[in-house]
Amino acid sequence: MNNKIKRPKILIVYGYHPKENFAVRVGKLLLKKNQNNDIKIVRYDGGRDSKTSTYYLRKFIGLFNSAVASIVLHDTDNFADYAIVYCAGTKIKRRKGARRILNFSLECVEEGRLVAYGSFLVQNIGRGFIDIELNQKVSLRKSATLVADFSKYLIDLKFKF
Repeated sequence: MNNKIKRPKILIVYGYHPKENFAVRVGKLLLKKNQNNDIKIVRYDGGRDSKTSTYYLRKFIGLFNSAVASIVLHDTDNFADYAIVYCAGTKIKRRKGARRILNFSLECVEEGRLVAYGSFLVQNIGRGFIDIELNQKVSLRKSATLVADFSKYLIDLKFKF
């Protein structure tokens, strides 16, 4: 009998900052509505990181070993409806990943959703991860839909972030 657990293609983490209530509510809604076996949604239960470190977050994400990307949900009161930020482990991944996120952002603009994007290099992290900043002024359902759409987009890309 094969007891091997299938690793998810996309890991979505919510609750990294427990005071970010909107991101937690979006994560819970995604968890409730998700029917895609390639996407795993989990509440963060790792240790608290300092302001300048993501050690415990990276350790938590590593437990799931996602095949394509790991996404961390956050709140924002930014000017944009959403912001997608890629935290890359290498310069090459940063450049290639940012280009793919830009393409998704442009598709969203055509649909009337304002999505800012960015990327930065984090030394010595190995696998990168993606932060999605969710504006509380946008509805819960629309925010969950964006995260689900972005996850499906990443799966279809066949690019490992």
